[in-house]
Amino acid sequence: MSRKVNLLWLTYFYFFFIFSIAQASAFFGLDSPSQFYYAVLYSFNSIFALDYFFNVIQVLLTLIHLIPLYLFLYKKWTNNQELFKFLLAFRLLFDITGHSWEVNFLASIYQLNPYLCSTLLAGFALLYLPSYYGCYVYAFKQHNKKKLDN
Repeated sequence: MSRKVNLLWLTYFYFFFIFSIAQASAFFGLDSPSQFYYAVLYSFNSIFALDYFFNVIQVLLTLIHLIPLYLFLYKKWTNNQELFKFLLAFRLLFDITGHSWEVNFLASIYQLNPYLCSTLLAGFALLYLPSYYGCYVYAFKQHNKKKLDN
């Protein structure tokens, strides 16, 4: 049974890895729709640069959290759990505040087709929840190294 779980987590990790890299490259691309969105926002008022900053931090934290997810997958426990607790809390905060472009995009989809919007939200939740679970277990669970080595 544990082999099947490991294979499932491994498949999820690679899928989430590809998704995170694609999200980062789509966000940081010079001609991306999100860059255009933030440039237009910034042209109205410079306070909207804060939305851009939140999104940059959100993308970077998603990329950084590939590390504890990988360590969780291969059960390589480190002694810096406090750092990962801190990073997980900030990831949650910036996942809530750092999606200005996506929220407006989903709001426009909701106006056209509420069912499609709810389906997309459920899909994103299914994509992110295992990552949060793995990072949570890695950061907060007490790991007994002697028990894991056997």
